[in-house]
Amino acid sequence: MHYQPRNGPWTAVPGERMEPAACAGWVRKTVSLGEATGLVAVFNNGSGTWDNNNGRNYSLGTGDVTVAAGLTGVGDPCGSGPGPDPDPTNNAEVYYFTKTRNWTATRIHYQNGDLWSTTEPTGNTCVDWGKPTGHTSPEGYRIYSCQWPSPTSGMFPAQLYHRCWIGNWEGEDSRSCWLHEDLADFDTENPIVQKYLIDAYNRFIDMGVDGFRVDTAVHIPRVTWNRRFLPAIQQHATAKFGEKGRDFFVFGEVAAFVNDKWNRGSVNHSAQFFTWKERREYSADDATASLEQYAYEQGMGTGGQPTSRNAFLDGNAYHAPDHSKSSGMNIIDMRMHMNFGDANNAFWNAKDSDDSTNDATYNVTYVDSHDFGPNKSSVRYAGGTDAWAENMSLMWTFRGIPTLYYGSEVEFQAGKPIDCGPTCPLATTGRAYFGDHLAGSVTASDYGVVSSASGAVATTLQKPLVKHVQRLNQIRRAVPALQKGQYSTDGVSGGMAFKRRYTSGSVDSFALVAISGSATFTGVPNGTYRDAVTGDTRVVTGGTLTANPGGQGNARVYVLDLPGNPAPGKVGVDGPYLK
Repeated sequence: MHYQPRNGPWTAVPGERMEPAACAGWVRKTVSLGEATGLVAVFNNGSGTWDNNNGRNYSLGTGDVTVAAGLTGVGDPCGSGPGPDPDPTNNAEVYYFTKTRNWTATRIHYQNGDLWSTTEPTGNTCVDWGKPTGHTSPEGYRIYSCQWPSPTSGMFPAQLYHRCWIGNWEGEDSRSCWLHEDLADFDTENPIVQKYLIDAYNRFIDMGVDGFRVDTAVHIPRVTWNRRFLPAIQQHATAKFGEKGRDFFVFGEVAAFVNDKWNRGSVNHSAQFFTWKERREYSADDATASLEQYAYEQGMGTGGQPTSRNAFLDGNAYHAPDHSKSSGMNIIDMRMHMNFGDANNAFWNAKDSDDSTNDATYNVTYVDSHDFGPNKSSVRYAGGTDAWAENMSLMWTFRGIPTLYYGSEVEFQAGKPIDCGPTCPLATTGRAYFGDHLAGSVTASDYGVVSSASGAVATTLQKPLVKHVQRLNQIRRAVPALQKGQYSTDGVSGGMAFKRRYTSGSVDSFALVAISGSATFTGVPNGTYRDAVTGDTRVVTGGTLTANPGGQGNARVYVLDLPGNPAPGKVGVDGPYLK
């Protein structure tokens, strides 16, 4: 048992041995809690197999407590009723039922289940069901035929799944082979599979979801997206919700783990490639078309790809974006993500890729995720609070849709391994349960304004990055140019600095943004500018404005007073970074 008395340290992995209890199937452990009022615990068999309550850990009190089949209870399971109140030494007597997990009670040792000795299921297509192989697991257990996925065993019907084993992540076969031993690869060019997938995601659209994150878009040929899945999404969303269904948001993950504009020179494996429609006709057969499209676009190369100015201002003017060549899919900004070891680096790399994306104002931006940190780091981002503040200031004011991985606003699990599979408790990883930090109640008096809070969430809300992101959200909401605007760095000198503008109907919003370091903007419209961070007012008569945020993570957002669109002035209250 691996445990942690409340407000105390965890035991060393894998924990402490439990002993057999008086009744079959149960083991027990006496834990001295000292002044603690309870503990959290996870269990394992000593050989790398864990029960961590599906990542939530088990929360246990004092006295006799039980864990069985994912449920906690009280009392001695080997006795006749609930146990006595905690004794003066404040112990917890923890009982764990091993039979539901096929662990022996005496040795806490995992037993291979008997699934493979049962009657062959009706309709089985897997060859040699349950037949022992000549192989064993690392723990020494016999491996049986059909126990593990295989593309050629018959477990997955050949007419519905690809039969190619592990493919090349940057090859054509990334779209037609399994890419991981437990990820069977659908034959997405098969009409039966296409209908199944379309029917499945239509049910989610019917439920009212706003969009889909596609994990991972690169494993389906772009021509199949453009022919089948994307049009079907749009058609069903508009049929269900009318005109607003056209705003159904689809963005894809294209795992291009490089720091460059194109993924090792391959356009078919680069994120921005998936934002475009096809530009020529291919075979009516989808499988044939996928090969034709791959070969054609690889032959066109990086220099032969379409370009766009949808993300860029024309001087200081906003222009209507041209989405006539858009596929309808947007993307995770993998290049920013890879380069976010430093905010300035992420900014300049993003700018370099935006002309090859149909409309980069829809890029989803983040620093780290459930998979990797910047530069494919295997740990949660640990660049420090100041760097986090700077990253957030950039994401919330630059083009794109800012995204924050849960807990990063308190630097949750910073530096911890993001994932270690079955070899450690989930609680020790970057994917640990965050809900404890959100326990309690919150009352908001306005957007981004907390009037009262209680419980653990009250402490969470006092963290500096929480205050920072609250104010960034307030400023972004008050300045339309920061939400939807195009941008330009023409006439801008300095580091992370840019102009943004959004114009639609009666809305006209123009802003000058500088992050961390000073910047000078030349050739901007004359008029009165008000800083959304400090309230500072500047009257520009010669087309030049200089901003000096003066500190990492700080920013200046000078908004131009325009007829019918007054600058908001100072938004929110000063915090640890925006001041």
